[in-house]
Amino acid sequence: MLRARDAYRTKKGLLTSNEIATIRGFYGISQSDFSTMLGWGDITVTRYESKTIQDETYNNIMIMAYENPMFALDSIDKHKKRFTIEKYNKIRNSITHKVEELGNLYLKKQEINVLYVNYQQD
Repeated sequence: MLRARDAYRTKKGLLTSNEIATIRGFYGISQSDFSTMLGWGDITVTRYESKTIQDETYNNIMIMAYENPMFALDSIDKHKKRFTIEKYNKIRNSITHKVEELGNLYLKKQEINVLYVNYQQD
């Protein structure tokens, strides 16, 4: 069933269960912590990785967390009170490392996108 769901997700342009797991792995966090970081219920990401197909809004938020480490950092800070201080610090340090590592790359991509905003894709 998971393969069928992932095939549907691919057809609709949504993240597959493995891609969601890859995003979590990018920051080294659990399903529950990723859900909490984004302000969702504790098992939301678990459901998306195992059985439920996410809607486009949730999908886009997960993509944003992956592509823009500053978004992830803002998210963890916004939901800080939902974590123990130790867990918050551990996750925040992981995200901060990604911001330092990839922040300039994200900004350069955005700058290029701005330059080509008026060009249409065929």
